[in-house]
Parts: sequence; C-alpha cells; structure tokens
Amino acid sequence: MKLFAIFFGAYLIFNISLSFSADKNPAPLDRRDRLLKIIDEEINLIKMVKRKKANLEHRLFELYNEKTKLLKEKENRSFLKATKRGAKKSEYFAKSISHNGFVKSFAKKIIKRHPRYHRLNEIYYSLALNSRDYDKDKATKHYLYKALKITKKNSKLGHQIYVALAEYFYNKKKYVKAIKLYRVVIGNKSDNWHAKHLYNLSWCYLKIMKYRSAIKAIRVAYIKSKNGQYISVKEQVLQSIGPFYVYAGEIEKGVSFYTKNEKAPIPYLLKMIDVTTKKGKFEDVQYILAKSHAMAKASPKKTDSIQIYMKELDIYRNYKKSNLHYRSTKHLWAHHKQGHLGKNQVAEIVEKTKAYVGFLQIKLAQDVKK
Repeated sequence: MKLFAIFFGAYLIFNISLSFSADKNPAPLDRRDRLLKIIDEEINLIKMVKRKKANLEHRLFELYNEKTKLLKEKENRSFLKATKRGAKKSEYFAKSISHNGFVKSFAKKIIKRHPRYHRLNEIYYSLALNSRDYDKDKATKHYLYKALKITKKNSKLGHQIYVALAEYFYNKKKYVKAIKLYRVVIGNKSDNWHAKHLYNLSWCYLKIMKYRSAIKAIRVAYIKSKNGQYISVKEQVLQSIGPFYVYAGEIEKGVSFYTKNEKAPIPYLLKMIDVTTKKGKFEDVQYILAKSHAMAKASPKKTDSIQIYMKELDIYRNYKKSNLHYRSTKHLWAHHKQGHLGKNQVAEIVEKTKAYVGFLQIKLAQDVKK
C-alpha cells in the first residue's frame, strides 16, 4: 500500500502539471461531468494495482457507486428537460440501471473473495440502498438484514440500518413491523432526523388505529421540532395533528392544541374541518367553525373571517343547510361592500353561489311537480 500511495501522489502531481500546461480556457464542463472524469481517473489508477486487497476493492466499489448516482442525476435532468412525448422513463435511465447491475455484481465478488472483511456490513448496506433507489426494492430488505447481522446495534451504521428498515416497512404499509423498528430508532436522540422519525412513527400508529399513541408521538415530534438540534417537521405536524384528533374523536383537544400553540391557527382549523366534514359529524364541524369565528373576530385581519365564510359555502351545501348557506353568503356580501374581497375571491364566491342556486332551482321544480 505504501508503494501505491507513492504512485498515487506522483500521478496527482503529473496531472496537476498537465492542467497548467494545457489550454488556459478549456470548454466548460458540467459539474457532474467533471466529477465523473475525476472518478474515472481514480478508478483507472486503482485498476493498475495488480494485487488489490479488500480495502482497495471496497474503494473501487464506492467509486462505482458514486458514478451510478451521478449518471442518474444526469439522466434525471435530461428526463425533466425532455420535450419528447410518449417516451418511456426507462429509456432515460438505461445507463444508471445498467451500471447499477455491474456494481452489484462487483460487490458480490468482493463478498465472495473476502468473506471476513471487517467492512462487509457497509457494502451490504450500500447494496440495500441501491436496490431501493435503482432496483424497485427487490433486495432491499435482504441486504439490510445481512448488514444488521454483522453490525453493532448501537453503532452509527447500526442506527442507519434500523432507520432504513423502518422506512422500508413503512413504505410497504407493514406498520406493525415499522413501529417495532421506529421504537428502536427514536431511542437515538443524537440523530438530526429524530423529529421526523417520531412523525413517521405517529403515522404508523394512526394507520393501525392506535390513536392515543399516534397523538402522543406527533406531539413529541412537534416539541422536538422546536429544538434547534433537530431538523424541523413542524409544518407537517401542524397539517396532520388536527386530523389525528378528528380520527380519535377528540375534536375539542385538537382545537385547543392549535389555539394554544399557534398564533395563526385558522388555516389548520379549516383543514381540520375538511376531515371532520368527511366523517359526517355536523355538530363537530359547527364546534370548530364557532371557535374559528371567535378567533377571527379577535384578529384585526379580515382575511380570516372571509376564509371561514368561504369554507362554509362548501360545508353547508354538502350538508344541505340552505338557510346557513344563505347566511354565509350575506356575510361575504357585507365584506364585499366594504372592499375586503379580492377579484379572485369574488369570482369564486359568485361561481359557488350560482352553482348552488342552480341546484336549488332544480329541487324547486321537482317540488312544484310533486
């Protein structure tokens, strides 16, 4: 290895000297093309070593892996820019898919040649991620368990494997298995994504209808998101926690959470109303609307009240509450006369009102015939 290090150093010096003697204004290369060129140069250099030990072959595997990622990035950019219609997505990603197949074969050779190599767990973990990203999850679980078997659970890589397994089962909708893994994952409070893992755990509980556990986990995710140590998922929590309370049948607690924790809770309460409307409990909808109106009146901004009244147009039509629908329309008309409504809002209100009037006309015609 000492001889290789000397050779590698000489190679770098030679390339630097070439770069100075070359054209001072070369054609600009894409960042990915430059990186691919550097990777290919290092690959070719390592290939020149005849008797490669496990760590050197591992380095080759890492370079091949990085090359696959860069190829996919280039292909993805081409795919997004493509104007060609009807083209299959696989046509754009042929190179990265093919190269990933080569990388997988190369990794298997390393595992076969060096069965006692102390970093085989890293190779298995990389193979799992490759399966997830390039091979439609065909062997993700297999390689993750292979890696976990030879990895210390309390190590950094051990934690990463548990996270990957938890996410794998979460995406496969195997929520009970995901919960067991996320319970291990959230034990590591040094992970920057700690709040995100709690948020995912809360959704797992919700999917199996353990609502109290779901609410407990999502509330902790909200608290942890306030801690600068962790990457925040506060907005995702605020969008989701109201519906969580609706499914749990704890409407008052959900409204209370927003009013106590957020300075501008109206948008989240309106989303909570959407979920409550779908569940069909009109009394609960009325409760949230009443609380929302109370908060809107205390605010100097008129936009909150307008948003609530506009939401009521949909709600009262769905519940066939004609008198309440008419009342909301009158409130919006009052806001319009005071110049509080924008052009788009006026157009939307007119369209909704016309549609409802048409429905009432048909109903009236049917009643007259009766």
